[in-house]
Amino acid sequence: MTKEDMILFPRILLVAVMAFFLNIINLVYKIKKQGPSLTGFSVVSKVGEMYSSLSTTSKFVLFLQLGVFILILLYTAFRDRGILQDKKELDKINLKESSRASETDLDVLYKLLKEKNELRISTITKAFKIDKDLAMEWGKTLEEGGLAVIDYPRFSGPVLKLQKNKNKK
Repeated sequence: MTKEDMILFPRILLVAVMAFFLNIINLVYKIKKQGPSLTGFSVVSKVGEMYSSLSTTSKFVLFLQLGVFILILLYTAFRDRGILQDKKELDKINLKESSRASETDLDVLYKLLKEKNELRISTITKAFKIDKDLAMEWGKTLEEGGLAVIDYPRFSGPVLKLQKNKNKK
């Protein structure tokens, strides 16, 4: 497993939870320094008092920290989802069965595309052990031939989709 294929979401979530608890411990320590311990409904009033007594800079840093953690968690969740999709696609692809000695890699790719209807560019790079630029060139070649279309989804990498013939008789 390469460094890019490592699942990060659980690790980032652990860091976010630890930071959250460190902030809570810091807040409880400051409250204990001020007076009696927290009990029952006094939690809401004490935390509210403590928050309102924070400086504007401290409030800004607190919300900035929360926002950054949320963005990092979202990024890693989408990234990990893509990695898992690549693994599923790779498990379903058998290049040895699909290829014959007289076929080029582009022929094999088109045959796989006809079987699957769509393949992610990242899956193609891993299956054929090529770089992303070459996989994109192959996709553009198939696109220029009217055999496939490269789709660019918002939250994941490019996908090579089989071109549907509109004029079938």
